[in-house]
Amino acid sequence: MIEAGLERSIPSEKVPGARLLAAFPWLCRPEFLSSLYAVLALAAAIPALFRPGFGNFDIFRHSFVHLVDGSGLYRHYPDEPGDLFKYSPAFALAMAPFWLMPKWLGLPVWSLLNALAPALAVNRMALSREARAFILLFSTVELFISLQNLQSNGLVVALMIGTFVALERDRPVVAALLVGLAFHIKLFGIAAAVLCVFHRRRTIFLLASLMITTALGLLPASVTGFEGLVSQYRGWLDMVGHDQLPNNVSLMGFLDVWFGLKLPNAWLQIAGIAVLAAPLLRRQRWGDFGWRLTYLSSVLMWVVVFNHKTESPTFVIAMFGVALWAVVEPPSLARSVLLAVAFVLTSLSSTDVVPRRLRQEFVRPLAIKAVPIFVLWPLSVWRLLAGRRGEPDASPRGEAPT
Repeated sequence: MIEAGLERSIPSEKVPGARLLAAFPWLCRPEFLSSLYAVLALAAAIPALFRPGFGNFDIFRHSFVHLVDGSGLYRHYPDEPGDLFKYSPAFALAMAPFWLMPKWLGLPVWSLLNALAPALAVNRMALSREARAFILLFSTVELFISLQNLQSNGLVVALMIGTFVALERDRPVVAALLVGLAFHIKLFGIAAAVLCVFHRRRTIFLLASLMITTALGLLPASVTGFEGLVSQYRGWLDMVGHDQLPNNVSLMGFLDVWFGLKLPNAWLQIAGIAVLAAPLLRRQRWGDFGWRLTYLSSVLMWVVVFNHKTESPTFVIAMFGVALWAVVEPPSLARSVLLAVAFVLTSLSSTDVVPRRLRQEFVRPLAIKAVPIFVLWPLSVWRLLAGRRGEPDASPRGEAPT
């Protein structure tokens, strides 16, 4: 069985927090972890129902109306204050059930979807109970931040991890569906497609991804007509093209804030792609599950580091990547310190644990939240390039096991 082989490649006693998890085994139970994530979802959703204003969930719900009535998805509406809708027309169509539901029901359902999807994806990974528990527990604070903002990042990270799981289980069409869904929620979700290179049926995956992503993109034509859909996609592309000012928690914004470097987004993103792709040249490592898991963690961090529109709630994706990196990284003082720094500076620094004045005058302006990820992403790439001694090779032929 593939699961047994993969669990042996990452001993549970080497998982961060293994002693605590062994002392309290109920922390590792999938039922407890799913319940915890459900509680987080409701704790974020219920107060949001009583908050005044027009939030992210309202923007998502109203996008379906704008899609159906033919008005532009990507423009401001005076009676709908807030940010622009920045997702695909397919995402707007998918919000139909949430428009039809009363908000008091739709908002908790949306929050539960974004909480339980990553819990399900991680619990489907071929890892020990201790490893899965650590990943989910380590990511709880950052997930809660995203849930409080009613964002879709929980769903995106679930689809990206789910793509990895489906490919590992030799289900390329399922993986293609998940990539297509991730792409239509947030463009960078398509980065998970690179994981197919490790698997024999990559051609099937690529063809299925093209067909499914295209089919999902054409679905809104059922309510807009073909010409109307073309107009909506033109608006989407125009919005993406003009939305180039970086947030300071992205690498682009960080370099500007800290060093006064105003480099074009495309230059840094192309360089980032080259660095992310470099480990793929180590074909002899493709058969090592731990190596592939580290590559997944690198991809999850990469989409946050090099996304010029990264916001604080987006970091839940990177923190799942950090947790995955830690599961594979050999135990050491350095690993413990890096994990502690990431948890404190990335997760806790944007919460009420840190005094409000300190957050406003130091943490946010200096993008402190992003610093650990900027350190851990290149470290994960270095590990992929350098390798480690004594790692088991799950497949001597250089292909992922199926």
